[in-house]
Amino acid sequence: MLPAVEKALEEAEKKKDHRLMRGKGQPGSPIKQIWQQHHEVIRLAVLGFGVYEIARMVGFTAVTVRNVLGSEVVKRQMQAMAGAKDHDCLELKKEIDSLAPLAIEVMRGIMEDENESSKTRLTAAIDILDRAGFAPPKVIQGTLDITHLTSTELVELKQRARDAQMIDVTPSVPSE
Repeated sequence: MLPAVEKALEEAEKKKDHRLMRGKGQPGSPIKQIWQQHHEVIRLAVLGFGVYEIARMVGFTAVTVRNVLGSEVVKRQMQAMAGAKDHDCLELKKEIDSLAPLAIEVMRGIMEDENESSKTRLTAAIDILDRAGFAPPKVIQGTLDITHLTSTELVELKQRARDAQMIDVTPSVPSE
């Protein structure tokens, strides 16, 4: 888990209202167990799990998970954690940005090094093109519609196309 998210989780844990914890928050206390379960729901939500996945993992119903995630206290905690996560992501982006020129120079060196194998040089060239936005398509998707027409419908369709001057179909004379 990202350090800032862990810190935000720890802070949220510290800020719990201990007045609500009957039995002074002892390990066997029901309130303590509920806090721990809710804490786990929040942690899993921050990690990107969906309601049904969280419910299955924690042993709650999906409705209970939604109720936990919908509470104002949890919403505030999630906002704080999201902010911490965003901060960590921005820090990581800065680090990647600072290393990018060096990585490009390394790849350029590999591409230009005549002693490197053709395959290694080609891989470096492809990596640079991918990063520049010239990656080949990963998935090509299309649709196919199949329509069954009777001979009468085909004749009508051809006539409508002729009337709209979309096609020039001259009737063919059957050869004998």
